[in-house]
Amino acid sequence: AWLPDSRSLLIAPSNAKDNIDDLYNPNASSTIWQVLVDGTAPQQLATMVGAPLWLDFSPDRSYVGFARRTDDELTYELHIATVDNRENTAYVAGQGLNLQGWLPDSSGFIFGVSDAALQIGRLCQPPTPFPLPETPGSFVRRIEWVDNSRFLLTIDEPPQLLLSDLNGNVTPIGSLRQEYFFSVGALTAFDFAQ
Repeated sequence: AWLPDSRSLLIAPSNAKDNIDDLYNPNASSTIWQVLVDGTAPQQLATMVGAPLWLDFSPDRSYVGFARRTDDELTYELHIATVDNRENTAYVAGQGLNLQGWLPDSSGFIFGVSDAALQIGRLCQPPTPFPLPETPGSFVRRIEWVDNSRFLLTIDEPPQLLLSDLNGNVTPIGSLRQEYFFSVGALTAFDFAQ
């Protein structure tokens, strides 16, 4: 993740041996490094211990969100931490936890637990619903921000790309070619001719 000044980026490689180790080894960790593009030595910022999964940096790069498995193999905690890990909060726990990303201004993060609707989380505040279009039986696969209030999202039933905003307004943009959806889900697999 590039820092806003484009002079360095943050990376968080895992010490896990493989994907299984990453999921189930409570001693697995990820170390956050700041890599400078001028060639100076990378700086180690923090190490997240306890098999941190799905690390996602806030847009301003001051926070990192990640999931950590609890003692129950199916339950995960969503952690929000400062990049140096001096402040680390377990925000919510549940099965089927997924971190969808951050609000563009870094004031909150988007997450879901099991089949519940996506929510906006903010530190020290209860979650609020994330304004998504009514798509019964559908799953939101991807959210990409256009600006501070509008975002693109893909849904799987019917497979399509939508433009939405934080007020809940929705505009269909294109149909997803079904044969590509589950394998890629990339924006390049859309049919915009409709």
